[in-house]
Amino acid sequence: MEAELVNSAQIVLYREGIFVKAFECSAYAVVTLVRDFKPSKKRYKVLGGAEMVSVGFPYNDEERHMSGMTLVERSESRSIYQLPEEIDLEAFHTWKESLPLYTTSQNRYGAKVASVAKAAAPYDSSEQIHLESKKTEGELIRAIRCFDLANSTPMECMQFVSELKELSKKYQ
Repeated sequence: MEAELVNSAQIVLYREGIFVKAFECSAYAVVTLVRDFKPSKKRYKVLGGAEMVSVGFPYNDEERHMSGMTLVERSESRSIYQLPEEIDLEAFHTWKESLPLYTTSQNRYGAKVASVAKAAAPYDSSEQIHLESKKTEGELIRAIRCFDLANSTPMECMQFVSELKELSKKYQ
């Protein structure tokens, strides 16, 4: 977050598993200069409740998406691309403020799953299903059945499948 507060001339992509993500000004530059990805704005407790914008795409697609940009540095954890011109910070802040905040009630593994599951199974009204806390294969199967595929982005679907693969290792 601190690095992005002063970044106005680069796109920094951070590797997160099978994806790369750009945050804040880098995310704005990706959306406006590279491709119109769907940004996500979330509030992070570890940042004192600060809101942060990000975009991401599969790591294997980085070269294809970033082909028009000049690569400055690459390591295991990140890639840095030089921008042809500086980011208009005022335009960035206007863009960021216009984005909806992704809240728990919109959480694809919590609220969407829970609202579908309540209609299909006898859950306590205060209970929410979170994929991260699955304890049995039955709950894992229920999460798959209840995942709102029609209203999820391709990125959310890929992340869901990636998390399912990790969780399925428990049942081998």
